[in-house]
Amino acid sequence: MTAVNIMTLARVIHENNRALQYFNGEEVGPEWLDAPQDQITSTVKGLQMVALGATPRSLHESWMKDKIDAGWKYGVFKDEELKQHPCLVSYDQLPKEQQLKDVIFYTTAKQFFDLGLVIMDNRSKMVR
Repeated sequence: MTAVNIMTLARVIHENNRALQYFNGEEVGPEWLDAPQDQITSTVKGLQMVALGATPRSLHESWMKDKIDAGWKYGVFKDEELKQHPCLVSYDQLPKEQQLKDVIFYTTAKQFFDLGLVIMDNRSKMVR
């Protein structure tokens, strides 16, 4: 297998998450090429965190902080317009299927990093 740049791995992670949304019966987010910039940025940031030793819990905590900093609040249902999200709770309060998203993100990324299959190329930072 040939090494991939971080943006390629970000796309794999993003599509894994879409598959889990489908599996969980959730509204499935946009494909990678149609994803909003904040999703792209969040995925790349998560990958960088895994490379530096993050855990599924710390990935969730970072995502939650970014959402809160952007004006989001807890809500029973996800609502982009009202900036409400049901996952704005501590990691331990997340339903197992939501924790699974963080675990799969982490495990997939960690395996790529551990096997030396990711090129940390700064030139590809935010290019799809």
